[in-house]
Amino acid sequence: MVSRAEMELWTPQLLRFSRALATGQPDPSQLASSLVEAALRRASEAQAFPALAALELRLRLYALLVEAHREHLAAGSVAAQAGARGEGFPHSGQGASGKPPPERDKLAQALLSLPLDAREALLLVVIEGLTYTQAASVLKIPQIALVARLAQARAVLTKLLTPQPRGKSGKALPAYLRVVK
Repeated sequence: MVSRAEMELWTPQLLRFSRALATGQPDPSQLASSLVEAALRRASEAQAFPALAALELRLRLYALLVEAHREHLAAGSVAAQAGARGEGFPHSGQGASGKPPPERDKLAQALLSLPLDAREALLLVVIEGLTYTQAASVLKIPQIALVARLAQARAVLTKLLTPQPRGKSGKALPAYLRVVK
């Protein structure tokens, strides 16, 4: 049996995951905190959880966070739905000052451009370090569907984050032309 105190030791990891899910929405830190609190409250109130091992409970907490986030989006906030689709953020490569954004901002924008299901899969596997089996369990999908979502996410990120080769004139070269040294 896992105590509430032990569950609270996972709070930093759960907050990191929640913040990543809620990025692009109004006040993501507040939303992340409320999602984690709701997941911990649900876990401590449930009767079936005392028999779960620590790993199973941790996976269940991630699943509760995903469910709570989806419920939040379904509640209808236009800003939340736009954030889930990555809308309302500059994709032109220009920051607020007109200068190219730092690499961290480019990565955040690229993550926001992913469909929610692909972003959830990528965050669970890459950031949280879950195995494919564990992440599929959290998302309640077959493992092959998880692999497809990860491939989609990685392809989009590669396309968005890989610099385009440039010719001598400074213009981007077509994909089929490469500079060979």
